[in-house]
Amino acid sequence: MCDKIKEAYKKYNIKALHYGEIGDKLGDAYESFVVNVFSDKKYLSMFDKLDENKLDEFIFKSIIIKEKIEVSEIMKIEATNKIPKRDNGGNAKTDVWVKIYTMKGQVINIPISVKQTTVPKVAMAEYDVDTILNETGIKNFEVERLMKKHQCDASAINFSKEEKEILTRELEKDNNKDKLLRWILTMSPEKKYNDIRVPRYLIKFQLKRETLDVIETGVYDIDEYIHHITTDRRGKPAKGGFGTGLAWTYATGSKGRKIQFKG
Repeated sequence: MCDKIKEAYKKYNIKALHYGEIGDKLGDAYESFVVNVFSDKKYLSMFDKLDENKLDEFIFKSIIIKEKIEVSEIMKIEATNKIPKRDNGGNAKTDVWVKIYTMKGQVINIPISVKQTTVPKVAMAEYDVDTILNETGIKNFEVERLMKKHQCDASAINFSKEEKEILTRELEKDNNKDKLLRWILTMSPEKKYNDIRVPRYLIKFQLKRETLDVIETGVYDIDEYIHHITTDRRGKPAKGGFGTGLAWTYATGSKGRKIQFKG
């Protein structure tokens, strides 16, 4: 466990919490960790010597490389987890906002979603179908009918084989699946480069449940993550979640009223 993770765990008293208590605090700890990584000047000065086998250095280097930024052109980097609310008052999907100032006076905004989980799939979003369709702009009778049936039944238990095939097929039409997935991940059905509330990257930490040590880390741009969840290990289309690769379920207290997506 790297020093910055230890610092974040200590700050939020993670080790003293019971398993059922750590959810939100663990999220806060990992946001704080990512902020601290990008706020530390040493990573910039030693960029060429960064070790990708070290968690903090891997995260810093991965984002800079994906942004295709010349390190010599960077004047300074700032990071915060203070993110403006969405227009409807809800929380943005961006958890960490990195700002890179270049020698030429340019400011590069990098909004990042930070996820951590001790289970194979982490909750990505939970909304009622009317809100989902309204915000994604998906207009498809069968998608609406079958998503509402799934919401009402809290699963696809009452779907016929034909209905499962219909929903999978209709989500493939008109870019519906991409709109849905992009919205679930970013709260926008399309790419937005000028809104820091809409993340362009996702960092996912897979943790060992017993110790909360990081056992795997993925740094993705949103297109990469969509590809990651919609294809299996052999590179073939995912069969789960009607082709979305997500688990469609519900959270305690919202059964029959909302769909929760995990991925």
